[in-house]
Order: sequence, then structure tokens, then C-alpha cells
Amino acid sequence: MEEQVTKKRGDSLSLLFREYILITVGVVLAALGITAFFAPAQISYGGLTGISLLAYFATGIPIWIPYILINIVIVITGFFTLGSRLATKTVYTIVLYAISLSILQHHFSGRIAQDTLINALAGGVLNGAGFALVFLQNGALGGIGIISMVVHKYTGICYARIMFGFRALVLFGTYFVFQSFEAVLYALIAIFVSTYTMDYVLTGFRGTLQLFIFSPHYKKISEDLKSQYSENVSLLPTESWFSEEGERSQLLMVVVTKDQYGAVKNIVKSHDESAHIVVSPVSGKMGK
Repeated sequence: MEEQVTKKRGDSLSLLFREYILITVGVVLAALGITAFFAPAQISYGGLTGISLLAYFATGIPIWIPYILINIVIVITGFFTLGSRLATKTVYTIVLYAISLSILQHHFSGRIAQDTLINALAGGVLNGAGFALVFLQNGALGGIGIISMVVHKYTGICYARIMFGFRALVLFGTYFVFQSFEAVLYALIAIFVSTYTMDYVLTGFRGTLQLFIFSPHYKKISEDLKSQYSENVSLLPTESWFSEEGERSQLLMVVVTKDQYGAVKNIVKSHDESAHIVVSPVSGKMGK
């Protein structure tokens, strides 16, 4: 019994470590898109990062300073809305993002590419992919990311589309800073590319997945899954070959969006590292 508890604790720590590694990679990618491409080319962006960029363009203040100051207020709000676990991850991402912005901005003072359009495209891809990696681990890069998670929690609207709406508001500020519609267009291109990349990484062309989970620990797995995805979890009677030929068991069927897949997989692996998961796209889903 003690060995099982120790193993489960070790598996949980392993999953947590993996989450933070992926969050770290995502944060660095997102910061790289901002500092290596957007800032040198004077391309604005959306959300809190965009506000920080506009402050930098207008006053020369380092990007990370307004970013972290505004986030202090938002994180406190997110703590009471989204829970302490998310707040812990978010504090980590905010601090790491601010540090990454500070360090990388010193290394990319000039343009990598002279063409502003190339900077908008490359920065958008890196930033969108970085945001997606963080979201897949149930984290947020603070600011609009937290607001997006709150809205997604209560409405189910895709993260990328929520963030697109917030980012669009910054476009108005972009015009007032640069007094140029061309600057607004480049910002819009950057936002669109980032949003598309993030949406593609999170959901691909089909947003819903059907998962069949084979495991002798289906009871514990189903309890955890039903607590979060109760309307989308079903138990199907089957004959399992996991231990004894013809042993009656239950097959778990779960229908989730692709951005929820990472969380579901972590739940399954926390109970059974060797669980067999079959994943297939769903072309349509109706009803509750």
C-alpha cells in the first residue's frame, strides 16, 4: 500500500514537472516573439503585452515593468476566481515572462528582418505557439490570459477568439501612438497570425476529440474525469484482457475539446501511466 502511495506521488510530481517544463518553453517562445520581432520593428500587439509595448514605444520604459505591475492586480483577482493551483502557475509564468522580456530585449535591440511584414508573421507564430503551450498545461501568461480563462470557464468560448477581441481594443491605442493606419494594419496582421497559430495548436481544424480509455483503474479515472467533464464521460461495458482473459470491465469514453486533451491525459496518467488511450476527431457534437 505504501509503495502504491509513493508511486502515485512520484507520478504526480513527474506530471507536474512536465507541465512546468512545457510552460517554461511556451513562455520563452512568447517572449521571443515580442522582443525579437515585434519590439525592434515597432509592431504593436494586443492585450496586456500590447499595452506594455505601447508604453515602451511612447516613453521608452522597459516592456516588463508595466506588464508586471498591471498583472499584480489581475492575479489577485484570478486567485479568487480560478483557484490557488492556477494562481501558482500564473505567478510562475508572469515572473518568468517578465524576466524573459527583460533579458531578451537586451539581446534583440535591432531588427532580425528588415521587412516589417516578416517581423509581424514570425513574431505572431512564435507568440501564438508559446501561448498555446502554456494554455495546454492549464496555465496563463497573466493579463488577458487570465481574463480569457475566466470567460472560457463560464462560456466555453475558445481562448484564441476571446483574446482576439481583447487584442483588437489595443489597435485603437496603436493609432494614437503612431498616428498611422499602416501601424494598425501591421498590428492586426500580428494579432491574426498569433491567434490563428494558437487556435491551430490548441484545436487544429477540428475542435472536438473522442477518447476511448482502456485501464484496469477505470473507476478512479472516471471519478476524476466526471468531476470536471461530467456531461461528456460515459462508461461502456466491455471484456478486458488486461489481467485475465474475458474479465468484465468498463471502457471510458470521453468527448472533449482539443485544448482540454492535455488535462484529461494528465488525469489518466496520474492513475495509470500505462493506460491505453485511443484518440479520434469528432466532426460534430449535438445536445448535452
